Amino acid sequence: MQADEIRAIYADYLEKAREAERRRRPGDGLFGFGRKPADDPCHADFLKALREAVEALAQTGSAGEMAETLRLICDAPSACAQEPPGIYWTLVAAHGAMPAGIPSLDRREARELYEHYAAAWPKVRRMPVQRQVLKALREAAERGAGDGKTGGTNRKA
Repeated sequence: MQADEIRAIYADYLEKAREAERRRRPGDGLFGFGRKPADDPCHADFLKALREAVEALAQTGSAGEMAETLRLICDAPSACAQEPPGIYWTLVAAHGAMPAGIPSLDRREARELYEHYAAAWPKVRRMPVQRQVLKALREAAERGAGDGKTGGTNRKA
């Protein structure tokens, strides 16, 4: 699994979610009647595929690829802020996949990503998932990932 494959997961999701929005009829979901775009399975499918991809990348990819992937996940909601709310909030929920990849970062990457993430998600905008990610990044930057001394990966040699 490479970072390009994760970008493809995002592209596929955005295409399917936008199609669900186009199929929407006036009044869908109003007063609990009909289907609303948030009911489309593409949202749950995306979150599952992303989590599995991050876990696979943590096992086989480089620390640099993981850092690039986690930055992509971090920045995706802002890049899609003009999308319908269901898409935006699903991209925010996708941050829940990030902790699986954080142990693959070395100290420097964890510190850099922590600083980037903290700037991208100011305290007033943070949801519990962002606080969880920041905590994991801070811990990885302070003690290093992997062996607890110098940073590294959780991958087998």
